[in-house]
Amino acid sequence: MRLPLALAYILFTAFPIVKSITSRPEIRHGAKAWSRNGAEPFYQYDSQPTTHTVGENSYITDCLVRNTGRVEVNNPFPVLCHAQVIQYPTKRGPPSVGNMITLEHQNTNVEIQLTYLKPEDGSTENHFVVIYHFNPDDYKLLERLRKA
Repeated sequence: MRLPLALAYILFTAFPIVKSITSRPEIRHGAKAWSRNGAEPFYQYDSQPTTHTVGENSYITDCLVRNTGRVEVNNPFPVLCHAQVIQYPTKRGPPSVGNMITLEHQNTNVEIQLTYLKPEDGSTENHFVVIYHFNPDDYKLLERLRKA
């Protein structure tokens, strides 16, 4: 009798938590960072700006990889969001998920530390993605905003 009750408790408490994590809207900005010879840390690299359309408005995301191993991320959105950097090594194993940083105001920049400061052996580049996470209500507000 205890096992079914415990299983039911776990399912009913875990399901809303998993649903809230997976149902958060997000926007992704993919980029690469390069190293001169594969042994040095990344040198400063400015990614290509990417345009994202939400509702009637377009927002341009951009990031700058500094030679200190930090990624400077911008917030073009007029709502609160959270930014996170995920690095995708090809040989090292699973993706490395960085800290999630809050971007409170539009046009603010934050720096997020990269986990892998050098490229993998035999490579001079490192793929990463900046993910902007939104509260579902804030994302709906973004969709309803009219063009300025």
